[in-house]
Amino acid sequence: MGRKLWYATVFIIGDLAVTALLVFVGFTSLGQESQKAWVGWLVIAAAFAIGTIGGILATKIQKPIAGIVCAWGGFCLGVVLTTSVSFLAGNQVYFWSINITLALVCGVIGYKIFDLAIIIATSFIGSYLVARAVSLVFGGFPNPYLLMKELQYGIIT
Repeated sequence: MGRKLWYATVFIIGDLAVTALLVFVGFTSLGQESQKAWVGWLVIAAAFAIGTIGGILATKIQKPIAGIVCAWGGFCLGVVLTTSVSFLAGNQVYFWSINITLALVCGVIGYKIFDLAIIIATSFIGSYLVARAVSLVFGGFPNPYLLMKELQYGIIT
Protein backbone atom coordinates (compact mmCIF):
# COMPACT_ATOMS: atom_id res chain seq x y z
CA MET A 1 0.00 0.00 0.00
CA GLY A 2 2.81 2.42 0.85
CA ARG A 3 4.51 1.98 -2.52
CA LYS A 4 1.27 2.78 -4.36
CA LEU A 5 0.91 5.96 -2.32
CA TRP A 6 4.53 6.80 -3.07
CA TYR A 7 3.88 6.65 -6.82
CA ALA A 8 0.80 8.85 -6.42
CA THR A 9 2.75 11.31 -4.26
CA VAL A 10 5.61 11.53 -6.76
CA PHE A 11 3.14 12.07 -9.59
CA ILE A 12 1.29 14.83 -7.73
CA ILE A 13 4.48 16.59 -6.63
CA GLY A 14 5.94 16.42 -10.15
CA ASP A 15 2.69 17.62 -11.66
CA LEU A 16 2.28 20.53 -9.25
CA ALA A 17 5.93 21.59 -9.44
CA VAL A 18 5.96 21.77 -13.24
CA THR A 19 2.50 23.39 -13.34
CA ALA A 20 3.44 26.04 -10.76
CA LEU A 21 6.67 26.83 -12.58
CA LEU A 22 4.93 27.17 -15.93
CA VAL A 23 2.11 29.30 -14.51
CA PHE A 24 4.68 31.57 -12.86
CA VAL A 25 6.70 31.92 -16.06
CA GLY A 26 3.57 32.35 -18.17
CA PHE A 27 2.02 35.09 -16.06
CA THR A 28 5.25 36.99 -15.48
CA SER A 29 6.19 36.96 -19.16
CA LEU A 30 2.75 38.03 -20.41
CA GLY A 31 2.28 40.97 -18.07
CA GLN A 32 -0.89 41.93 -16.27
CA GLU A 33 -2.11 45.13 -17.99
CA SER A 34 -2.70 43.78 -21.51
CA GLN A 35 -3.83 40.32 -20.55
CA LYS A 36 -7.33 39.13 -21.35
CA ALA A 37 -9.10 36.57 -19.15
CA TRP A 38 -9.03 33.81 -21.76
CA VAL A 39 -5.24 34.12 -22.08
CA GLY A 40 -4.83 33.51 -18.36
CA TRP A 41 -7.04 30.44 -18.50
CA LEU A 42 -5.14 29.18 -21.55
CA VAL A 43 -1.85 29.54 -19.67
CA ILE A 44 -3.25 27.60 -16.70
CA ALA A 45 -4.68 24.82 -18.91
CA ALA A 46 -1.47 24.46 -20.92
CA ALA A 47 0.63 24.47 -17.74
CA PHE A 48 -1.56 21.78 -16.21
CA ALA A 49 -1.33 19.61 -19.34
CA ILE A 50 2.45 19.93 -19.50
CA GLY A 51 2.59 19.48 -15.71
CA THR A 52 0.80 16.16 -16.07
CA ILE A 53 3.56 15.03 -18.42
CA GLY A 54 6.05 16.21 -15.78
CA GLY A 55 4.26 14.11 -13.16
CA ILE A 56 4.42 11.03 -15.38
CA LEU A 57 8.13 11.61 -15.99
CA ALA A 58 8.69 12.04 -12.26
CA THR A 59 7.31 8.55 -11.62
CA LYS A 60 9.91 7.19 -14.05
CA ILE A 61 12.89 8.67 -12.16
CA GLN A 62 12.17 7.41 -8.65
CA LYS A 63 15.67 7.42 -7.13
CA PRO A 64 16.50 11.08 -7.84
CA ILE A 65 13.06 12.06 -6.55
CA ALA A 66 13.73 10.04 -3.38
CA GLY A 67 17.00 11.91 -2.98
CA ILE A 68 15.17 15.23 -3.26
CA VAL A 69 12.50 14.15 -0.76
CA CYS A 70 15.20 12.97 1.65
CA ALA A 71 17.05 16.27 1.22
CA TRP A 72 13.85 18.08 2.15
CA GLY A 73 13.48 15.81 5.17
CA GLY A 74 17.08 16.56 6.18
CA PHE A 75 16.43 20.27 5.85
CA CYS A 76 13.32 19.95 8.06
CA LEU A 77 15.40 18.02 10.59
CA GLY A 78 18.01 20.78 10.50
CA VAL A 79 15.38 23.47 11.06
CA VAL A 80 14.03 21.63 14.09
CA LEU A 81 17.52 21.04 15.51
CA THR A 82 18.82 24.57 14.98
CA THR A 83 15.72 26.27 16.36
CA SER A 84 15.62 24.00 19.40
CA VAL A 85 19.21 24.98 20.28
CA SER A 86 18.87 28.75 20.68
CA PHE A 87 22.53 29.69 20.21
CA LEU A 88 22.51 28.06 16.76
CA ALA A 89 19.29 29.77 15.70
CA GLY A 90 20.70 33.19 16.52
CA ASN A 91 23.58 32.84 14.05
CA GLN A 92 22.57 32.76 10.40
CA VAL A 93 25.81 31.14 9.24
CA TYR A 94 25.37 28.18 11.59
CA PHE A 95 21.65 27.99 10.84
CA TRP A 96 22.04 27.75 7.06
CA SER A 97 25.23 25.68 7.05
CA ILE A 98 23.73 23.03 9.36
CA ASN A 99 20.45 22.92 7.42
CA ILE A 100 22.09 22.72 4.01
CA THR A 101 24.63 20.15 5.20
CA LEU A 102 21.89 17.93 6.62
CA ALA A 103 19.88 18.33 3.42
CA LEU A 104 22.84 17.29 1.27
CA VAL A 105 23.79 14.34 3.49
CA CYS A 106 20.23 13.08 3.69
CA GLY A 107 19.76 13.57 -0.06
CA VAL A 108 22.81 11.44 -0.88
CA ILE A 109 21.80 8.77 1.63
CA GLY A 110 18.27 8.80 0.21
CA TYR A 111 19.58 8.22 -3.26
CA LYS A 112 21.77 5.33 -2.10
CA ILE A 113 19.28 3.47 0.16
CA PHE A 114 16.03 4.12 -1.66
CA ASP A 115 13.35 2.13 0.20
CA LEU A 116 14.49 2.83 3.76
CA ALA A 117 15.09 6.46 2.88
CA ILE A 118 11.49 6.90 1.74
CA ILE A 119 10.22 5.65 5.08
CA ILE A 120 12.56 7.80 7.16
CA ALA A 121 12.26 11.01 5.11
CA THR A 122 8.49 10.92 4.89
CA SER A 123 8.28 10.32 8.64
CA PHE A 124 10.43 13.40 9.34
CA ILE A 125 8.51 15.54 6.86
CA GLY A 126 5.16 14.29 8.14
CA SER A 127 5.99 14.86 11.79
CA TYR A 128 7.25 18.37 11.05
CA LEU A 129 4.13 19.21 9.03
CA VAL A 130 1.85 17.84 11.77
CA ALA A 131 3.63 20.04 14.33
CA ARG A 132 3.28 23.06 12.02
CA ALA A 133 -0.42 22.32 11.42
CA VAL A 134 -1.12 21.99 15.14
CA SER A 135 0.73 25.26 15.75
CA LEU A 136 -1.48 27.01 13.21
CA VAL A 137 -4.59 25.88 15.06
CA PHE A 138 -3.46 26.12 18.68
CA GLY A 139 -0.35 28.32 18.51
CA GLY A 140 2.75 27.96 20.60
CA PHE A 141 5.12 26.62 17.90
CA PRO A 142 6.60 29.75 16.28
CA ASN A 143 7.82 30.01 12.74
CA PRO A 144 11.51 28.97 12.85
CA TYR A 145 12.64 31.80 10.60
CA LEU A 146 10.76 34.37 12.68
CA LEU A 147 12.27 32.84 15.83
CA MET A 148 15.74 33.14 14.31
CA LYS A 149 15.19 36.85 13.54
CA GLU A 150 13.81 37.53 17.04
CA LEU A 151 16.88 35.89 18.60
CA GLN A 152 19.16 37.84 16.29
CA TYR A 153 17.63 41.22 17.20
CA GLY A 154 17.40 40.42 20.91
CA ILE A 155 13.63 40.43 21.08
CA ILE A 156 13.77 37.07 22.86
CA THR A 157 16.67 35.44 24.66
